[in-house]
Amino acid sequence: MPDRAVVIIEHKWIVRDLSSSTVNNLDGPSRRSFQLDWAMILSDGWQLEQTVTKNEEEFNKVSKTVGKELARFDRQKARDFRSTIVNYLQCMMNYQQQVN
Repeated sequence: MPDRAVVIIEHKWIVRDLSSSTVNNLDGPSRRSFQLDWAMILSDGWQLEQTVTKNEEEFNKVSKTVGKELARFDRQKARDFRSTIVNYLQCMMNYQQQVN
């Protein structure tokens, strides 16, 4: 998978090439409208990229929190299991003493 910066740079080159070749074929008012449309598209793309970056950071934060919670749950489960086994063995020893 290509690096994100490389994709962005390639996208900018494609947009520049497309817009320059298309703009050269347009007359005055159409050229200005086209340039405004491209400016809006690029602006929206930049905002979407920022949103994606923010959401990736939030996802990584949530993933780390979930990982910590799972580790805590596993430790607690091990403690509970250990205490249950100890309790069971003590009950069995008490029963054996009563039987003898």
